[in-house]
Amino acid sequence: MGVPEDELNKIFKDYGRGSNVATISGMGLGLSLSRHIVELHQGELQISSQLGTGTRVQFTLPLAEGLPSQEATSQASQERLEDDDFQEVAESEKEVSFEGRARIVVVDDEPLNVEIIHNFLEFLDLEITSYADGNSMLERLTEDDPDLLILDLMMPDLDGYSVIRQVRSEYSPQELPILVVTANEQERTTHKSLTLGANDYLIKPLVAMELRSRVQSQLGLIQQIRLQKSLEESEKQRIELHQEHHRMATLFDTVDTPLVVTSSADQILYANKSFGERTGFPQSETLQRSISSFFQQDGWKNEKPSVSRQIILQKDGTEWPCQLTVRAMEFGEQQEWVYTVTACPESEQPETTVTPVELPREQAVPVITSMESARANLVELLDLAVKYFRLATGESTAELARRSEYWHITMNGSTPRAYMLERYLDLTRLPKKPKWGLVFRTCDWVLRECEEQQPLKQEILQRKQLIEGRISETAYPGDQLRLS
Repeated sequence: MGVPEDELNKIFKDYGRGSNVATISGMGLGLSLSRHIVELHQGELQISSQLGTGTRVQFTLPLAEGLPSQEATSQASQERLEDDDFQEVAESEKEVSFEGRARIVVVDDEPLNVEIIHNFLEFLDLEITSYADGNSMLERLTEDDPDLLILDLMMPDLDGYSVIRQVRSEYSPQELPILVVTANEQERTTHKSLTLGANDYLIKPLVAMELRSRVQSQLGLIQQIRLQKSLEESEKQRIELHQEHHRMATLFDTVDTPLVVTSSADQILYANKSFGERTGFPQSETLQRSISSFFQQDGWKNEKPSVSRQIILQKDGTEWPCQLTVRAMEFGEQQEWVYTVTACPESEQPETTVTPVELPREQAVPVITSMESARANLVELLDLAVKYFRLATGESTAELARRSEYWHITMNGSTPRAYMLERYLDLTRLPKKPKWGLVFRTCDWVLRECEEQQPLKQEILQRKQLIEGRISETAYPGDQLRLS
């Protein structure tokens, strides 16, 4: 209680405090500000203190003469208020809109400072949470998930600088901006808070308009960053979806079976080359048409998924009986449908509607006359198995290697590659002594694990059986080829 006499001048200076009040909260600005205000009114502030007894602070002000009437004063005050309101409205028109209600966390050990910040920001649509110390704020930071942190620097236990270090260890300045408010004038020159990762700072005493402006600025920046990230993510998803469509379109064109992809509303989004060859309609006359327009309406069924007997109406007026398989295919959040057209079994095809031209293309029987032709057939067999897998699953060649566990996977950066499998798909790079059994086991796995795809299945079985017939050892122990 009381202030030592030799320290009375010291406590009138900015941040000056008595040596016996170190445990009492405060900034050392109260007396300095009070004397400054009194002197601005041509008054005088005096202090007297006695250790052990207490301290008395008193001031005198000169008597004012010629004061305006109370009515005039009220009118002038009203005019100033109206001007302030106009300024406030003009300023609010420049405010940056924030999607939703922005969440702000205020950390200050002085309740009066917290109240001032609340009052200055009350006209903004904000959700404000306050803490008296940094530790309490850090414990609930994840739960509060603020959009902006307003932080005092000079606090007991954990000061603002330590709080900034902790926050920046988990959040970047773009993820959680920090606005420092401090009475420490040295911050103007040291910029220590900015060096540690704060986004901006204000020196106390705070000015309402400036605080609102800084808060709006930080909220506007973070909103812009989030919007940019959202746009980038949307664009990335759009590109990936486009690439996936292109990849599937390219894959479908390698298949001899007529295929059509439709939207959930049955509009054709893609038709492969084989479908155009079968119907006689070019792609330009196929897209956006209803899938039902290509089939005879008597007996037309479009259940999803399903397998049914249908009749295709070709452009030249002829009809072609077929088996129609409908299955779902997922692209992001969109569901699309794949229609596969294959020939009906010969016993089910009406003789009157089937001509030699309309019969499905017979696969050429591979002939093995030399070691080189055997190697070529092995490559073609594996290529058919890969196409079969990709058509049935929509997955990549590397995924076939991973799931079958027959081929080694190597990571090329973040992209998985099956380099040996890729070698076996290229006749010029095929090993001199290929592992025939490895290819056969891969084909067996594809036919066993994947959805049946006709007529690819028949072609794979036919080619595989032909090559297997030339293998001398059972179960491919030596992987040697015997030519007839």
